[in-house]
Amino acid sequence: MEIRIKEQALEITNYPFSGSCLQNNQIINISNIIGADLNANPMQLRLESEIIFIDDEYRTLFSSFVNKNNIKEAKQSELWNWIALPVCLGFDDSIFNYYEKLSAFGIEREIVDTVRFIISILIDDTKDFYFEKHSIYNVLMQCEQSEFWKDRSIAFYKMIMQIVVFEKEQVTVS
Repeated sequence: MEIRIKEQALEITNYPFSGSCLQNNQIINISNIIGADLNANPMQLRLESEIIFIDDEYRTLFSSFVNKNNIKEAKQSELWNWIALPVCLGFDDSIFNYYEKLSAFGIEREIVDTVRFIISILIDDTKDFYFEKHSIYNVLMQCEQSEFWKDRSIAFYKMIMQIVVFEKEQVTVS
């Protein structure tokens, strides 16, 4: 990944996710930015339909861009944790009623089960997959690098982005 500031825009090239909007257009204008999370690891840039992950090597450049342009803070919701944690930690969902919580946001059980199934396969494929690696970034990167999931990574990426940038629309399986 490479990042350059171009007036009131970021140019991001060599972005590692094939399902990203950056595959077609590497310029993100400030008007398309909803917010940023400088404390996430990796840092995140929130667009209307996607979260862009920013490598730590660009922390100073990205922080400066965010502060200079008064980009508001956009923390990630707990939706992803509600989906990933039961699989990564190996506990029954009924303990915390995550299905019910996710359903209240319009995320259907079928979506949750599909994503959890893919995460479980990625965990099985990776011997060092543990709790700290359950982040959206790590799961998507593992999917992108997996030979088995490579041809499915674009659809999976888009489904995950639909969940994590979720506002009021209903999430669907593609």
